[in-house]
Amino acid sequence: MPELDMKGKLIAFEGIDGSGKSTQFLRIFAWLKEQGYLTAGSLEPNDQSNPSGRLIRNMLSDDVPMIENPVEFQRLYVIDRAQDFFCYIRPFLQEDSERLYLMDRFCMSTIAYGMLYNQSADYFIELHKQVIGPLFVWPHLNIVVDMPANKAMTRVERRFKKIKKSDFFEQEQKLEKIRMNYLALAKHDLFRDNTVVINGDQLESEVFEDIKRVLLPILPVEN
Repeated sequence: MPELDMKGKLIAFEGIDGSGKSTQFLRIFAWLKEQGYLTAGSLEPNDQSNPSGRLIRNMLSDDVPMIENPVEFQRLYVIDRAQDFFCYIRPFLQEDSERLYLMDRFCMSTIAYGMLYNQSADYFIELHKQVIGPLFVWPHLNIVVDMPANKAMTRVERRFKKIKKSDFFEQEQKLEKIRMNYLALAKHDLFRDNTVVINGDQLESEVFEDIKRVLLPILPVEN
């Protein structure tokens, strides 16, 4: 991987739907801001500013037909990620070494979900290189919030009672397979040195404290 001009750190929050990763993303983001760190962040798919992100969101909500080939659906995520990377992440982190950019989902999500369809992790790693190119960098830290699928589904069902729509992937058997893919990825050569698995099956405040302990050693000394 080439040495690039990104001085700050990119931190990704990962995990299956219902694991609590988005809650922790928001809590950590607010905490870093309170501590005075120069912090930015976004979530995927980016349906606020990226056309590809809006298309993904509409597919997940059944507002437009889903792409028939699920591997190509993951390619659409990588295209969305490319715009995030070049328009927001890279420019922000180029400025100085004290900046932090947080992502709610990033490349591990594409790989973990994509592996459901008989493709290897290396296939999707190569896909990132093909679509985004040599300037792409993987996160400095992946935080995988881990939770058994049956418990995560309880949260998902509670959420969708209100909005009356079911996510394409939010089924327990699939979620458990995706969970296993995340745990396998944490041991992959590309990710094992920059990935931490956090037990999400505990109090929200306990998960928050565990993540803070992981973050503290890599935060800028001065803020």
